[in-house]
Amino acid sequence: MRKSLSRVFGRLGGAMTYCFLLLLRCPVDTVLCIINALFLRHVFQTIEGGDERGLWMTCALFGVANLCLFLYNGTLWGRFAVFSAKLVGKLKQFLFESMLKLPMERIEEKSTGAWLTRLNGDVTMTLNLLTGALNLPHLVFATVRVAVTAVLFGKISLLLLAVELAVLVPHMFLRQRFVVRPMERLTKEAQDTMEHATVYLETTVECADTIRLYEAEDLLLMRYRESSLSVVKARLCSNVRKTLGELLQMLLSRGGYLLLFCFGCEMISTGKLDFGTLTEALQYRSGMLMGSMMWLNSYAEVRKNSVGLKRMEEIYGTEE
Repeated sequence: MRKSLSRVFGRLGGAMTYCFLLLLRCPVDTVLCIINALFLRHVFQTIEGGDERGLWMTCALFGVANLCLFLYNGTLWGRFAVFSAKLVGKLKQFLFESMLKLPMERIEEKSTGAWLTRLNGDVTMTLNLLTGALNLPHLVFATVRVAVTAVLFGKISLLLLAVELAVLVPHMFLRQRFVVRPMERLTKEAQDTMEHATVYLETTVECADTIRLYEAEDLLLMRYRESSLSVVKARLCSNVRKTLGELLQMLLSRGGYLLLFCFGCEMISTGKLDFGTLTEALQYRSGMLMGSMMWLNSYAEVRKNSVGLKRMEEIYGTEE
């Protein structure tokens, strides 16, 4: 996929702008997690010490910090929206021009509906891959978030970090094995089958007289019905895989919290931690968990939408 993206940006330009926007947006989720963790730690410590004035100062300070982060994030996503609007126009024009340069034999291999599916559906999937929610941008953001919060979590307690990794790593492996990979296969099947269904429907409308002459209406309608049912079946299987992923997340994330509570209570009773520091550690654990889930969901969407990128490459790759 990296080579495919390089070829697209090599033709369209804007790679440096895209990377710069990603770089500016990377710290936002991580900084928000750190702000919330430090806020809860200082709140509980001031409450424990009976410092009411310090409590109000803490709330005001972290409120201003969240406001500044919100404005920064909104400004960057506004820039992303402008970049996406320009990119989709360039992408469609580039793909259409590549189609026009193909040999006539290659163009006649597919119907008009099949080419329109590639010009619209595949371009939309590629745009979602580059700028959509829970796609390539959030994959980068999640990686930064997990790495930073893991380091901060380990600085508080290596034991708690080891407990968290013992739960998180099997979760990611099972989700990758039973959710992400099957969904990529099902998405490709749905896209290919939808193309066939479009061909059957277009043939039924455009060649109605010929079809009626040879009494082939029932055959084409049966083929269209079979293709449509295959698309529905593939999408239902994708939803089942998503549900399995949500079940794994619910079971393992709750189980991880129970283990951390048990170890945390013991460390508080022995004086190794106070309640405020344990709360900060749990916030970092939440950041790791949410970052991991974002990474897995984004990775699944990236693999799914990369199908559109590969199908587009079949067009302009032939030209090259």
